[in-house]
Amino acid sequence: MSLCMLSQNFTPRTQEDMMDIFRKVKDVGYSSRMSFLLDAGLHFVKNAFWKINNSSPYDAYSYDLLHAFDAGEWGKHLWPLVLEVLKPVKDRISRMHANLYSLTSMRRIPRWRGLKHFHSVAEMDFADGNSFRDILKCVIPCIVQLLPSNASLVHCIRVCTILRSIAGLRVVTSDQIDAYKKFLIKYEKWCKKVTKDHGKTFNYPKHHNLIHLPEDVENKGCTENYSTRPGEGFQQEVQQAYKQTNFKDTGPQITRIDENQEAIARIRMFVDIYDTEISRAMSAEDLTDGCEPPPKPVISQGNYALGSPLKRLSIDILENTKGNLRAYRSFGRRLQEFLGNELDEESRPSGFLTITPYQCLYLTYMSMEDWREKIDILRCNPSFHNRPRYDCVVVNTNPITFARLEFIFTCEDSSNRQCDVALVRMLKNSRWRPRTKWEGCRVLEEKNYEFVLLKYLIRGCHMIPTFEKEDGTYYLNDLVDSDAFLRFFLSN
Repeated sequence: MSLCMLSQNFTPRTQEDMMDIFRKVKDVGYSSRMSFLLDAGLHFVKNAFWKINNSSPYDAYSYDLLHAFDAGEWGKHLWPLVLEVLKPVKDRISRMHANLYSLTSMRRIPRWRGLKHFHSVAEMDFADGNSFRDILKCVIPCIVQLLPSNASLVHCIRVCTILRSIAGLRVVTSDQIDAYKKFLIKYEKWCKKVTKDHGKTFNYPKHHNLIHLPEDVENKGCTENYSTRPGEGFQQEVQQAYKQTNFKDTGPQITRIDENQEAIARIRMFVDIYDTEISRAMSAEDLTDGCEPPPKPVISQGNYALGSPLKRLSIDILENTKGNLRAYRSFGRRLQEFLGNELDEESRPSGFLTITPYQCLYLTYMSMEDWREKIDILRCNPSFHNRPRYDCVVVNTNPITFARLEFIFTCEDSSNRQCDVALVRMLKNSRWRPRTKWEGCRVLEEKNYEFVLLKYLIRGCHMIPTFEKEDGTYYLNDLVDSDAFLRFFLSN
């Protein structure tokens, strides 16, 4: 049972201690010898590494975030438990909730650049560690209303996500390591409650290895330094090629299969290049979502840039076409009032204004993870890949506020004075709460429409619908990347 204890201190193994135990058991009987070896986790066989001078196999082992956590602690243990717990729910809830049982709500999660989108996550036959990691980032809002109030499983998964986020940081401070240790104690507490509620045992090595992660980070740096993630996809390619052989003398067969795949990929590449050139000739709008390079911005200012411009039009035309929508009522008057309050008379566009709408916004910000420059590519498009997409942003107020992009445009007067503005729908804290309010849970709901200068936007943010509540209520996803985790949760 000691493997499930995360709050206890254990004596680390050293090569000298293990060699000493091995020498001592040589002179005892078989039963006593096997008992000593079992307690030490040894066999009565010399370790080959003992012959290497200045070696330490126990210190050489490093925590493998991909296999030990993403595909292990979460993918092999907690995720199957989630699916098992939700099975009986299907028989007790309404038909609408039965759709949620199959986690089809996962497909309704708004897309985000770099985040894998799932359609039938519960029916997947196979998922690698990277897929499990993306599931972990979004799973809690999809299951919280299917479980009882104050569900131990929700709390357990939440603390699991916190441990995973801290472990995945590229720059780790001593304060963050201390926070990891504190959440490790909380994780043990919730795991015990999950064991009591659902019978899940956490007495396995990958769970125990969570204790050793802080020591690895302190001695060897961030987990990215010893990650097995690079090149992980190549193993799947070799496995697929191996299955196409007759399992005899496979080397030449795999080589021939690989040559054929490379030839096919080369042909596919030229076809894609041709299609891309044709597409660019027909439209300048970016039709990608992070899989290919986005179009070059047409306007760049400070911390932001604009892309995918539309045809210039007057405010009168805009009000005539969209005036029936709440966001665009009295658009011209409200815009003039906003510009008058925000800009001085010399730089303020005035008089007859024309506007140029844009459907793509690039926000540049300094990551709180490693202080490097990062870019969010945000969409404000009624038909992006045949679906409406209006991303959310963080507004630089004190404290910070959140908003959904409704309309991005540049307004210009007859004197060529310009101003880049966004019409946004503000998101305020909601009184509604889910059945289980997990640590860091933040629910926001849509409120009024406001104008904001683009220079006051910090970065994008990912909002997940509450599903059970009416439209316009969202959970803030603070797990979408490391900067969001630090900015929205850990730093607070």
